[in-house]
Amino acid sequence: DFLQNTIHHFANPAIGMVQTRWGHLNRDDSLLTKAQAIFLDGHFLIEHAARSLSGRWMNFNGTAGLWRRKAIDDAGGWEADTLTEDMDLSYRSQLAGWKFIFLPDVICPAELPPEINAFKAQQHRWTKGGIQTGRKLLWRILTSDANWKIKSEAFFHLTSMSVYVYITLLALLFFPAFYVNMQPFESGTIQALIWGLTLFSLGTASAGTFYIASQLVQGRSTFKTLCQLPILMSLGIGIALNNTRGVLEALAGKQSEFVRTPKYNTTDDTSSKKRIACPSIKRWMSYLEITMGIYCLTCTIIAMTQPRGLLSAPFLLLFAAGYFCVGFSSLRGQCQKRAVVKIKPIPA
Repeated sequence: DFLQNTIHHFANPAIGMVQTRWGHLNRDDSLLTKAQAIFLDGHFLIEHAARSLSGRWMNFNGTAGLWRRKAIDDAGGWEADTLTEDMDLSYRSQLAGWKFIFLPDVICPAELPPEINAFKAQQHRWTKGGIQTGRKLLWRILTSDANWKIKSEAFFHLTSMSVYVYITLLALLFFPAFYVNMQPFESGTIQALIWGLTLFSLGTASAGTFYIASQLVQGRSTFKTLCQLPILMSLGIGIALNNTRGVLEALAGKQSEFVRTPKYNTTDDTSSKKRIACPSIKRWMSYLEITMGIYCLTCTIIAMTQPRGLLSAPFLLLFAAGYFCVGFSSLRGQCQKRAVVKIKPIPA
């Protein structure tokens, strides 16, 4: 019924692309897949929905959508100079005057990467490709005839991946920050703790509300989502080094191959637990993530010994947990002897 739910929108001659929402076949397989599902729910149910309803530009997600051929041709066709050719084509098509719509109630089943190295390869590709697309098209968008609402949203969308660089810099600055004069946080342990908890709450409230809202609209438990938020945030921090590498490579103009996210056919009970070939992730990155975890844990211990350091203790615990979990999980996946399995063809 996918075509029945989407094709009629092309009766409007202005519509160039229809995007539907990803469902998650293996959402409950592990903490990793649960966190990914919430990440993507936020992207589709909050970001995509808001862009579509407000008339701002949005992007095709590579799957679960339909294109009008003329919208592709008017944009100049598919181009292979970025790792996110779907995002690249989307913005070029909308620059050519085509409209996109998002259908949140039409769900296409999709599989989440159940293995951390596959997830990191996917995130590196998305991050690097997003920055590449920004370098390629952002100036064209900002100097186009689009209104300021479209331009401002496109700017934040195409530069949003740079947040991973800021996360990495923030982690590195924790230790030097202990020795900076931090008035008015010198008055005592209790006051510093109150300030720390307040800042921690303010720093996580917006992201927490964003992801909780994405679960509420699906009728999912708010309490369960709240319990999963620390895992979600730790994972986002833990992949910051991996994604920072993607940002820097894109800014430096370094080209790399398109690393496909492997499919594990996790709906097949006989094969869901088996390991099949996953993307090769540099082992040095895993060691660097563990090193960052040690650094953040050391900073946490230091923070607990001085009143003003309590300001950063809650954040440091999240950072340490994220780097350790991602680093050790990556090493485990890299070192584990993978079983050789026959991959059954999945019916189209």
